[in-house]
Amino acid sequence: MRQKTDDLKRIASMFRNKDDMTAEARAGEVMQALDLKRQAGTARLLGGDQDEVNRQTADFFLRRRDALEAAGATKSVSCSALTNAAAAEISGEICKTLRQRGEIVGDERLYQAIDQRGEIYDLPIAMGDRLRLFQRTGARFDGKFGWLGNNGSMVTVEAITETGLRLRNRHGDAGDVSWDRLMHQRSGRLLVASGWAQTVDSIQGITSAEHINALTHGTSGLTAFRNYPAESRAEWETWTLIGEAGLFETVRHARAIGDQSEITTEHLWKQAAKDMAYAPRKPLGLDLLETVRRDVDAATEQWMKVEHRVHSQKASGRKHGAEHRQRVEKRELHAALASQVDDYAAQMRSATQSMAPPRRVAGNTLGPVPKAGATSTPAPMPDRGFEPSLR
Repeated sequence: MRQKTDDLKRIASMFRNKDDMTAEARAGEVMQALDLKRQAGTARLLGGDQDEVNRQTADFFLRRRDALEAAGATKSVSCSALTNAAAAEISGEICKTLRQRGEIVGDERLYQAIDQRGEIYDLPIAMGDRLRLFQRTGARFDGKFGWLGNNGSMVTVEAITETGLRLRNRHGDAGDVSWDRLMHQRSGRLLVASGWAQTVDSIQGITSAEHINALTHGTSGLTAFRNYPAESRAEWETWTLIGEAGLFETVRHARAIGDQSEITTEHLWKQAAKDMAYAPRKPLGLDLLETVRRDVDAATEQWMKVEHRVHSQKASGRKHGAEHRQRVEKRELHAALASQVDDYAAQMRSATQSMAPPRRVAGNTLGPVPKAGATSTPAPMPDRGFEPSLR
């Protein structure tokens, strides 16, 4: 671990996700870590609107940078935010202050850039700006080639030329870096980021004297997987600065409609601990192997049951071969009878349709139904001629 003291190591480890702990236990451990940081003064809530929160974060960053430089530290302070937009807001406030001090001079130029995770953004660069490198970068030092920095190195812009940038590393070595050495091969963008504030994802791998975990928009969207790197980049202090307004809105929206009970500072810190401890289940490639293994085990178990049943029936005298032949013969007989029945039915329908249909009225063959109120006239008897008496 990067931390130099046992207390700092213990606090950083409390932010790490542990699979054997429940969500409630993880949140409780993170809350203990935040309580320790609050007692030490390294965890704070920042009040005010978003511009004020960004300005407070930028001012605090510069105060820590100046203090480390005055103390002769070989490493400086770093700052991370959850999103590129939040990092750009903080960097903008830092650059504004540095321009007022005269540390950043000249015109600001906008370049298309990309980080190591493929996130694209527009990066303003001016003389005096600080950049973060994502790869081992070579430069020309008075005509001789050498290495300026590696992934995670912070460099200062001394000049912007048509062929590239003149950069100075933390050792004070300044070299000319051509555009092609700074460029991402597939996208054609500059593979650099602002050295003032960066995203949580892009700071992985760096080591600073101090680090600022700037959650200026609150902790919504934060997980344990992203919070732990932000809390473990520094050798010494890690400062956790959280925007109070963002936390307040998260707590308020989580409550029932019409709940007007007071939202206290402790409610805000509990919400922060809950978000920092949130560890959603992430599917892994091993999950596929585990699924296949379960399917194989289930199929094997089913096969063993069937085999046991078959052998038990054979032992009791059943003859499966004869039973199977009987079932096949029955199916063939049923199929033959069904085809004959269909033929007989077709013949009967054909014979019925060829006969003259009887006169049917009201569902019978007794003749027409007489109209209501009408008297029927009996049909005359047929003349059968002389019929002798039977006496």
